[in-house]
Amino acid sequence: MKVSGKKDELIERISKNLSDDEINNEFENSTFVLTSEAEKFLKENKYIVYYYDNSLDEFISLEKYESLFKKSKVTDSIYDVLYRYYTNLANESVNNKQWDHYKTSIGHIINISVDNISDLKLLKLHIKYFILEANNWICDDYSDYYNPSFNLEFNKSRNDLIASLKLELNELQEIFDEAWSEVKIPSYTVTKADTFKKLILAFNGEDLNEIH
Repeated sequence: MKVSGKKDELIERISKNLSDDEINNEFENSTFVLTSEAEKFLKENKYIVYYYDNSLDEFISLEKYESLFKKSKVTDSIYDVLYRYYTNLANESVNNKQWDHYKTSIGHIINISVDNISDLKLLKLHIKYFILEANNWICDDYSDYYNPSFNLEFNKSRNDLIASLKLELNELQEIFDEAWSEVKIPSYTVTKADTFKKLILAFNGEDLNEIH
């Protein structure tokens, strides 16, 4: 067929001379084919695609997000950049005794880690967050233990992880002990043993918001 003519003429020429099956075979079940320029653009801007695909706009502004990648090394993965950022925020919160901000930063680390680290490491992060929830640290000299607040979405994710890993009680205790030793709060309103009991209760489906 001739390849000259206006766009509408070309489309009409194709549709009259080829069946739908012949046309579809040319596109391998895809409605479009990326040009090499488009593929290059996506590769160079994959961190932006990641931002929107992973709903990061809930945790960090696009401007701040872009500024992090402008300062990062080419070899850094998206996860590396975000992990450093939120770990630094967590450390700053500890230094400033902003315990609620510290817990929030741990939560952000969990969100970006889901597809990037092993399930065991992810579970330990979840348990750190749980320890902070159970102790309900808000500032350095006040903890409203009688009104603890538990993230139900994280609760489900953590329980699903424990179930999928099929951990024995002593194995779960070991991960808990490691997490407890790494959480940076000056003191605890709930003992280590009682916090672990709450973790088990949560795994068994108890409503922790009703437990004081």
